[in-house]
Amino acid sequence: MPYFEYLDQFLIIAMAHFFAVVSPGPDFFLILRQSFVYGKQKTILTSLGVATGILVHSLYCVLGLSYVLTDTFLHDVLRILCSLYLFYLGFNSIFFMNIIDTDNSIDVKEKLNSSISSFAAYRQGFITNLLNVKASLFFISLYSFIDLSTPKYVLFFYALWMTLVTGGWFIFLTILLSANKVNKIAYHYHYYISKLMGFILIYIAIKICLNYS
Repeated sequence: MPYFEYLDQFLIIAMAHFFAVVSPGPDFFLILRQSFVYGKQKTILTSLGVATGILVHSLYCVLGLSYVLTDTFLHDVLRILCSLYLFYLGFNSIFFMNIIDTDNSIDVKEKLNSSISSFAAYRQGFITNLLNVKASLFFISLYSFIDLSTPKYVLFFYALWMTLVTGGWFIFLTILLSANKVNKIAYHYHYYISKLMGFILIYIAIKICLNYS
């Protein structure tokens, strides 16, 4: 059966990708920040943006364009853009709460949720993942492991699978973070959580910018 011919290869790829997705990184901390600051609805859109970024990474590997990203200059450009964007998100997270009126008469979560558009929430997830150089290198390495004789439709299936798993994982994480107990903590400490997530994103941005390996 042709479908079982690539089962071992698929299982290795699926496991490697899953462990990479659940490992804390820019995407993880962005989802954490979005969930605490903007709530479930907007964070799900951010999760879909991250998943779309994964799809793009997978597709350029399938289409044979990954060799472009092995160029040292382009690699450095992507790394700097990624660090700048994460720094921007972190800076925004730290100082954002200072410009929002947190009057107790209005639900804080609703005010924060309305402060960002659905497209902006989606875009943040997409750009963060797309500019993540480590994600680019991961997919280039992953697809270089695949047998050259593997049909294109199998490669597209791998791309679709990793996209769905990524979106599913971060949506699951979003729902988990939206539980009542977590929501209560987020409601009472949103000011400090937002700043903490901001500092973490800036720390990651600096690490990415200084990482020349």
